[in-house]
Amino acid sequence: MLRNPLLVRWLAYLRVQQSLTTVETAFAAMVRQHIQGLIVLFDRLFITQLRAIAELGVQHRMPTIHYTSEFGERGGLMAYGAELS
Repeated sequence: MLRNPLLVRWLAYLRVQQSLTTVETAFAAMVRQHIQGLIVLFDRLFITQLRAIAELGVQHRMPTIHYTSEFGERGGLMAYGAELS
């Protein structure tokens, strides 16, 4: 079996608790680990922190995808998910 090292991708999982400081801490940890992109999964915290997550993504030059279209409206790179309205 041939393996191309350029095609190997890593997935990092960060658990974030219920506060903005933890979101900021999570972004700092991702930067230290040289994470190159972020996919935000459904959670109440992320709904209330849409703008902060979008701004931190821009600040750290990290492409960020969220599950709700509101994310793009608040400055995020893009949204991918079902239209719930």
